[in-house]
Amino acid sequence: MRHPLLDPPRGEASPPSTAAPQSPSTTLGLQIPALAMSGRRQAWQFAAALVFFHGFEYVLAAAFHGRQNVTATSLLISKQYVLAMGFAMLEHLTEILIFPEVKEYWFVSNTGLLMVIVGEIIRKLAVVTAGRAFTHVIRTYYEDQHQLITHGLYRFMRHPGYSGFLYMGSRNPGYAV
Repeated sequence: MRHPLLDPPRGEASPPSTAAPQSPSTTLGLQIPALAMSGRRQAWQFAAALVFFHGFEYVLAAAFHGRQNVTATSLLISKQYVLAMGFAMLEHLTEILIFPEVKEYWFVSNTGLLMVIVGEIIRKLAVVTAGRAFTHVIRTYYEDQHQLITHGLYRFMRHPGYSGFLYMGSRNPGYAV
């Protein structure tokens, strides 16, 4: 079937073109850049990391504290957090549109993914090591059941849960802002 705007009228031959073939969007005068494959892959990795992080945070919190005690608020999911994740995705899309060549460096992308995985492992080991002592709520007072954890990762660092989270997020340049 003939497209009324893109195909030449029947019976008329289109003049030979030396230019590269154009997409329908550029032929119509629209400038809609296609997202690079690596940019889409990275966006999916970001989404998968978020789902994995929150899914396992919920599973571990429910295992140690009971499902009835775990809510979105106790997992620190707030309007501010959702806004921050939205800005992170906006930053990613802006980089794809303005600097698409930056997203083509697979070494950088894979290094960032490795940092996310290592940070996630550190954080989950901290949660499992601390068990019931690990909560998503900052306590400002002492409770009788609190205990200082000094084994596992806690032997080497004071707050491995925060350290893992920081390491996970440090792969994003906007994280420093």
